[in-house]
Amino acid sequence: MAQGPTYRVKFKRRREGKTDYYRRRRLLLSRQHRLVVRRTNTRTIVQVIAARPEGDQVVASAISSELAAHGWDAGTANLPAAYLTGLLAGRRAVSRGVSNAVLDIGLNPPVKGCKVYA
Repeated sequence: MAQGPTYRVKFKRRREGKTDYYRRRRLLLSRQHRLVVRRTNTRTIVQVIAARPEGDQVVASAISSELAAHGWDAGTANLPAAYLTGLLAGRRAVSRGVSNAVLDIGLNPPVKGCKVYA
């Protein structure tokens, strides 16, 4: 690792590869709600988040494991489950007064037809 008085250490989440601060700043400057989509190996998580100076506030949220309560008996990590999770989160957001949001896919690659776009 570089040393000396001119070396500046980057933010911890940037060093770990978890946050792209340039993209996050652009999303926050839009002053709209963010539709955050995160996928794991077993489920998809969709949240509608409002940015506040004291910290982000989750307005609506849905996890693909909640689909079982609505009659979904298939897997929770596939494309149809991701679509239904987004639909569930969207309905919850509309019921809380959110009319539009900006998509935030994080560090997921923007590939046509992938789960984050479902």
